[in-house]
Amino acid sequence: MQDVKSPQGQIELAEGAFRAGADQAALSVFAKLAHDGNPVAQYWLAHMTELGLGTAKDPAKAIDLYKKAADQGNVAAQARLGEIYLEGDIDAPDFQSARVYLDKAAIQGHARAALLLGHIYRLGIGTAADPTEAFAWLEVASLENNALARHERSALLAKLTPQQQETAVERSKALMSAIKTRTGLPASGVSTAAAVNGATPAGAPVGGAAAAGKP
Repeated sequence: MQDVKSPQGQIELAEGAFRAGADQAALSVFAKLAHDGNPVAQYWLAHMTELGLGTAKDPAKAIDLYKKAADQGNVAAQARLGEIYLEGDIDAPDFQSARVYLDKAAIQGHARAALLLGHIYRLGIGTAADPTEAFAWLEVASLENNALARHERSALLAKLTPQQQETAVERSKALMSAIKTRTGLPASGVSTAAAVNGATPAGAPVGGAAAAGKP
């Protein structure tokens, strides 16, 4: 049984309160732990602050909290920052920062981050279009059970030359090997990497936080 007095125990209780709609109770716990430097609490406080759940919306404060969590290796925060800077939904677009944060999350097994990197390289967003790199990241996301990535990977594959296909497959293998080394999991299990290394909060929203609301 989890010690409810430990930071992890308090976070689990706060997550339960959050999912039950007790925003103020969850917020008070996340705020205290975030002040103490807990990256999971910093992520959740950022999420609530971004959406205005139990507190006033404050995009600048939310981004600052996401950055603090991301700097400590929190996968969910890294992925969300990547989305924010890619989409420009609550801050100005910054495609270089988007790639940096998405790469950090993707290499830790975050499937959506890998999918978005595939989009960046396929469309040439803030960088030169690179179909082989796009395919490699879409393949990574596909192996992490992302259905949209599987569809886009198959469509892109038909457009690659045989040589590009060979290069793309080798690149995807190298990425999967790096993820396996980073997470300590077999390639087929990288989608659970964040849960294993404690980087992604239980019940963390997938995709844009503003669209997700409560997990």
